[in-house]
Amino acid sequence: MSKKELFEEYYSEAEEYLKNMTLEQKIGQMFFFKYSNSSKEQIKNKYIGGFVLYSKDFNKNEKIIKEELQSLQDISMKTINLPLGLAVDEEGGYVNRVSLYHRKEGKFPSPQEVYKKSRIQGILSIEQEKRNLLRKFKININLSPVADVSNDPNDFIYKRTLGTSADETANYIAEEVKAYVNDNFSCCAKHFPGYGNNLDTHGEISIDKRKYDVFLNGDLLPFKKAIENKIPMILCSQKLLNVKIKHIRLR
Repeated sequence: MSKKELFEEYYSEAEEYLKNMTLEQKIGQMFFFKYSNSSKEQIKNKYIGGFVLYSKDFNKNEKIIKEELQSLQDISMKTINLPLGLAVDEEGGYVNRVSLYHRKEGKFPSPQEVYKKSRIQGILSIEQEKRNLLRKFKININLSPVADVSNDPNDFIYKRTLGTSADETANYIAEEVKAYVNDNFSCCAKHFPGYGNNLDTHGEISIDKRKYDVFLNGDLLPFKKAIENKIPMILCSQKLLNVKIKHIRLR
């Protein structure tokens, strides 16, 4: 028996639904916008697939946040009869959105910190708590885990990684993705194809001069494990690879 593809059980239903969608609706569903005061109009006029929320969006009363996000879902269902994807970066460490304001114990610790103390089981326990918190706010996508490989504290991405080898990181990603998939909660591996020792690409373009073999035998391993375990999303970094690659086959 061949291995099932991701979302294979929904293919037929999706194809039938697509037949009744306009081109504008199909295009709109491919995009996530930054959550803003214009979000309701963007759903009505552009048929947006979802929104990404940031820390400032949670610096308010819990009841108000829930009502705001539910109203967006209601508009989407009324407009195009499809629910929205609502995403946040709740990695832990210094990248937190919801727990910064709405967790009694304070923001979630970084995966690296938890791994050093209690290994994979500790991380899985914290991740379950994350999903419970996000669900409470009607968030259905966590833009995490970080699948980058780094064991050099001087690297920009180091504190957001597991801080170990490619093999250990790959094992961590596999277990993390399985936990999310089994809990019917979407997650997103990042930052493909791996930051390595490169600069922060949030504000500038970084040129990665590493050899292809470095990616093949290191950085790509966690992403390969993520795909094998049916991760629904992968986020790419904004950088240029200074290598000639015809294609990267991960599955």
